[in-house]
Amino acid sequence: MSEEWHERLQKLSKDDLQLSQEILEHVRVMRRRLFWIQLISWVKLAIIAAPVILLLVWLPPKLKSIWTDYQAISKELEVLTRTTKNPSLLTDLFIEQLMKRLNSK
Repeated sequence: MSEEWHERLQKLSKDDLQLSQEILEHVRVMRRRLFWIQLISWVKLAIIAAPVILLLVWLPPKLKSIWTDYQAISKELEVLTRTTKNPSLLTDLFIEQLMKRLNSK
C-alpha cells in the first residue's frame, strides 16, 4: 500500500508541476498583453494631451495680441465715428484697418 501511495503521489506531483508550468506560461502571455495595452494607452494619452498642452501654451499670447489689436482699432473707430457721418465709410475704413493689421503680422 505504501508503494501504491508513493506512485500516486508522484503522479499527482507530476500533474501538478505540469499544470503549474501551463499556468506560468498563460501568466507570461497575459503580462505581455497587459504591457502592450498599457503602452498603447499611454501613447493615446500623449497623442491627446500634447496638442492640448501646446494650445494652452500658444493661445494666451495670441489672444492678448488679438485683444490689443482690437482695442487699437476700436479706439480709432470711435474717433472716426465722432468725426464722420457716413456709416458705409466707417465700415470700409474698419475693414481697411483690420487688413493692414493682419498683413503686418
